[in-house]
Amino acid sequence: MKLIDNSEKTLISTTDLIDLAERALSPDELNHLPTYPTNNKSYRKAKRLLERWENLVCIQKSDKKNFDLRLASLGLNRDSALIGLQTRRRLQVKDLPDWAITLGKILNQSIYPPDSSIQSLLDNIDIENQILFPEILHPFINYYICELKSIWSKSELYVKPKVLNQIAENLLTRLSHICARTIAYDVKQKSALGSLNGKTPQSRYQYYVNEILGTPEGLFGLLNRYPVLARLLTTVTEQAITNTNQWLKRLEFDYQAITSKFSSGEKPGLVEKVELGLSEPHCGGQTVWFMEFTSGLRLGYKPRSLRLDVAYLELLKWLNQAQPELTLKAAPVLDCQDYGWVLWIETTECQNIEEVAQYFQRLGAHLAVFYFLGGTDFHEDNFLANGSQPIPVDLEGIGAMALACHADRQSQDKLPRPWQLDTVFASLMLPRWYNKPGYEQEVISMSPFTGRKEGQIWPIPMPTYYNLGTDKLCFKFEYRESRTSLSLPKLRGKFIDAKDFIGKVLNGFDTTYQTFVKHRDSLLSNTGIITAFQNLPTRVILRDTNSYHDLLLWSTAPDNLTSGIDYDVSLEIVCGTPILDETREDALSYGSVEKKALWVRDVPYFSGLTSSCYLSSEDGTNFGPINEYSGYDYIHHRLKVASEMDLNWQKELIRVSLKIFFVPQGKPIALTHENTELISVPTLDRQAAARIYSHLLDLGDKIENQVTHHSEGTGWITLGISGNNYGLPQLGNAIPWSSTGSAGTVIFMANLAAYTKNKSWSKLSLDAVKTTAKMAGRYSSDFKLYQSGFNGLPLVIYALLVCAEKLGDESCLDLAYDLVMKIPARMWGEVTNPDVMGGSASSILALIALHKKVPDDELIKRIQLIGQGILRYQEKEGSNAGGFLIPSAPRPLLGMAHGAAGIAYALSKMSSYLGDSTLLPPIHAALEYERSHYNQEHQDWPSLWKDPKSPIFMNGWCGGAAGIGLARLEMLDLLGEEGIAEIEASTKATIRHIGSSGHHLCCGEAGRIIFLVNAARKLNRPDLLQSAVQATEKMLDFYEQKGYWKLQSMAARSIVPGLTDGVAGIGLSLLTLIDPSKTSQLLTLS
Repeated sequence: MKLIDNSEKTLISTTDLIDLAERALSPDELNHLPTYPTNNKSYRKAKRLLERWENLVCIQKSDKKNFDLRLASLGLNRDSALIGLQTRRRLQVKDLPDWAITLGKILNQSIYPPDSSIQSLLDNIDIENQILFPEILHPFINYYICELKSIWSKSELYVKPKVLNQIAENLLTRLSHICARTIAYDVKQKSALGSLNGKTPQSRYQYYVNEILGTPEGLFGLLNRYPVLARLLTTVTEQAITNTNQWLKRLEFDYQAITSKFSSGEKPGLVEKVELGLSEPHCGGQTVWFMEFTSGLRLGYKPRSLRLDVAYLELLKWLNQAQPELTLKAAPVLDCQDYGWVLWIETTECQNIEEVAQYFQRLGAHLAVFYFLGGTDFHEDNFLANGSQPIPVDLEGIGAMALACHADRQSQDKLPRPWQLDTVFASLMLPRWYNKPGYEQEVISMSPFTGRKEGQIWPIPMPTYYNLGTDKLCFKFEYRESRTSLSLPKLRGKFIDAKDFIGKVLNGFDTTYQTFVKHRDSLLSNTGIITAFQNLPTRVILRDTNSYHDLLLWSTAPDNLTSGIDYDVSLEIVCGTPILDETREDALSYGSVEKKALWVRDVPYFSGLTSSCYLSSEDGTNFGPINEYSGYDYIHHRLKVASEMDLNWQKELIRVSLKIFFVPQGKPIALTHENTELISVPTLDRQAAARIYSHLLDLGDKIENQVTHHSEGTGWITLGISGNNYGLPQLGNAIPWSSTGSAGTVIFMANLAAYTKNKSWSKLSLDAVKTTAKMAGRYSSDFKLYQSGFNGLPLVIYALLVCAEKLGDESCLDLAYDLVMKIPARMWGEVTNPDVMGGSASSILALIALHKKVPDDELIKRIQLIGQGILRYQEKEGSNAGGFLIPSAPRPLLGMAHGAAGIAYALSKMSSYLGDSTLLPPIHAALEYERSHYNQEHQDWPSLWKDPKSPIFMNGWCGGAAGIGLARLEMLDLLGEEGIAEIEASTKATIRHIGSSGHHLCCGEAGRIIFLVNAARKLNRPDLLQSAVQATEKMLDFYEQKGYWKLQSMAARSIVPGLTDGVAGIGLSLLTLIDPSKTSQLLTLS
């Protein structure tokens, strides 16, 4: 069979095309082809690819087991994968894929120079400040135009001819972005080799695009070197042809219906303007289109079902009759099953402040509706401000929450309402927070109620091209200011946020919630309006879509485009992080279907039906059941359990989350005469002490303002990294018995209340600690809190002891004792983790502290059993002898939180308190293990989480010198001179690390400051106190100048109230500096 005309005019022969296509195929496409012999070069490349594949799969989680799991999901192991990567396959003419045949046509039908119509189109494109390559890519544009000529001529009754050029320009933009990185690399390479004629960067670039790539041979040469680039350009061109053809046919078929629905029966004229790419590309490059008719009518074309929009409009019609005082609106639509047309909503200003208030009241009402409908993804870009009406413009997330995450409904229902996951936060209408690993600026926040903060930087580096139109064209990633959100109402040209209208928001939510409850029976009946939401298609977002965009950009790097195998491996990064619950059997199988979408430049799309428990990908692969209940089941459940208690809790979440958004940036604190005179610290000058005191008062106020009151008592909302939110920051009600929750925050607030004699903070601390004790008692057995260290009973007991001592409430001692005795002695001895932070070593410390206040032999019995349990984890021989192996660690660790220092310290306290000398040998063995790893070259202790052959050094309390030094300070009576020497080494290493990481307590500046203050006191070393003061001043300088703190998981204002991860820990370090003898020593639980 002669596939391609091999005349003299033919640019690419059948043989050349087969060779190019063969190199652009994915491993799956190559598998069925005949093999031919490999060579050493193939083996070496396969080895490199296998290593790269493993690195990409493990990039999110460094555990190498992830790669083995990924291979197993493909039916491979490392050996068979290596064989597959080096096996060479031969493509036959009969197997040539469609895209390759199209590529042959594109290249062989190309005209150089372009004909007048194509040249006119290209000349009218403004390429200034745009990364466009019309001189190179015109063969693809020519093919697109030619393929559409016949259908376009039939569409002149509906569309003006110039619209084709507008669509072609959009195609040129897409194609240019796909090849931009390769062209930037190629032009620089040829310029460096002296292959470009011209005296200026501009003339050399023109030579490159006109005389090299602007020729048939030059273009084919580029595509032949980068065959995957040829495939991607062709694929996107084919998509554009298919999608334009489909749009034209649908427009013609629906023209009369559009006229009737949107134009009062009068023909709207011809389409004279379109904009494409107004959404992410899905299902073959399909996106939302904007279209404007000659009559002025503006519509959106959405290539998906609008049945959810129809149902929502019906629900609003019912709701507006039930509560006519609010009158909510959504955009009118024409649903055509698989696609639809929607009225384009214009943003308009409010006429007065009363309309602004109405806007936020209605936005609160929409929040209530989406809460009951289990809707997600209703962020700031999915609302438009149309006068006093907030208009939701993308409703495909209704009912999606049931499929977006796995949650055992029965287990969820056992939890008190304040700790269940299905809250108003799930809608994404309330402030959502965003940052990425490696981003050191302030975490950003946005929502329809708040917009985006002025001048805030988007935490994802965006591609920026420099030196356009020159041979110095280059590509950089840069952080940019985020876009303005159009979800805020405008008054006299100024955007207005909800700061002064939180009451209106709450009123709108309350009114609508009450309306649903009032009509609950009719809504749940077989004829209720809710039945309209049965069996409707809903989109489910399983991964942060920004990660897809990052990958689509990164995958177009030249080295990824040299072969289909290279490109396929570059996409494997999505296969290393499981979607949904990682314990599911299909947790890693989503990556394969995601890759299929990414191969055709789509953002992967998952959907389901509101009455189903299953998910589908765009290629038809089904997953599930995801949950035991569907989206429609969830709507019924939410209506059935709606109550005044739930209403009050959701309103509390709304109120506090909006207040958190509006927490002001840090700034220099004016030292009042009152503060300067009140505070007197012998070791600090009056100005420094007053500054610290003023910051303490500010922290106390901010933490108090973030408190929540719910059906179980008092606690705090916090901002933390969440696995249920794609690993992004998320507001939530922190687990109360953890160091990031109430138990931790109370320790600081109780100390602050005692120091300042603030009765309000004292009451708050007692309310919160008693709520925590109640919750811990209820769940201590279920969650094995007696084994959980700083995330369980030991911290709760310590918090109760602090409140008893600082606030004089002796009932806290009874609560602490009751918590201990609720767990049988035998269970305390069932140690599953011997460390301080997450295990049982901290139980020893907490129970000793409790026994000093409540002397009871039952406490001693438990301490002894815990000690025996811990010793079972000590390595007895080999290179790790003396160390303690904790779960998930590759080897016994060093340091206070998870390693030998903390465990040895706890055992030493037990030995001293009980007079048990049998513990001394294992204590010294642990210390010797730690000493054996001291790095003389770096004068520091390495982190053994990583390979010690390539040492890295942690620098805080949890795993660094500060924690080791604190432990040695507490063991000085046992260690003598040897301990002094190690403390000296710890102080030197700690001082070197000042300013090197965050400000938080666990592994940041606050922990270092506390160690230096304690060392200064115990060793009588004023120089160490001075180092602590200097570190504190630098920390406060940073906060005052930048406006935020560097916390454990993100940089943020005073909005993370936790002790180890947030501002409570910073506050505790400030208190330790100005009142060291009376401030609780949390880091040693002493």
